[in-house]
Amino acid sequence: MSTKKAISTSFVAIFILIITQIIAQSIASMFVIIKIPTGICNIIAGIIYAGLTYLILKMFISKIIKLPTSDFGMPKFAIKIRWILIAVLLPFVIKGSYLLIFNGKYVSSNMNGNQMFNTLSAGVAFTGIAAGFVEEMVFRGVILNALKKRWNIKVAVIVPSMLFGIVHVLGQDFSIGSCLLVIIAGTMVGVM
Repeated sequence: MSTKKAISTSFVAIFILIITQIIAQSIASMFVIIKIPTGICNIIAGIIYAGLTYLILKMFISKIIKLPTSDFGMPKFAIKIRWILIAVLLPFVIKGSYLLIFNGKYVSSNMNGNQMFNTLSAGVAFTGIAAGFVEEMVFRGVILNALKKRWNIKVAVIVPSMLFGIVHVLGQDFSIGSCLLVIIAGTMVGVM
């Protein structure tokens, strides 16, 4: 893969991430207008975001780049019950361990049931599952593999990891120190 193609593939993948997020949020907002509960709209947005990104990336890779999607970390999609169970149980295990190890007290948020559902559905369905799924496809799937085809595995791991950190700074009102910390943390998470 040429340098130009590797770099343009990376930028197109990030562009797809941004556009599909906007589309998903816009469609979910239309559902709010017709009085669908906000929590349900958050779940709809998450499904649209992950699904639409997957479909557009798959078309981009197979039709424009003309390579198999499996070369970009996107093999045939298969859901395995074991991993769903682990994904559901892991937060409870981590939170439970944290509560057992560290002292503290429970502080109520004073939210009603509807507010809790709205917050949890946004945090779990959209930010937790859909955003994680999309970020993995884009940064560790498309970008990492495009750069690996052009350069080597070290470049392919470090560059998308740094981009991952930088993307999380965009649009935030952070100080320079906070920006550096987020970029470093994002890079460290990406390298792991």
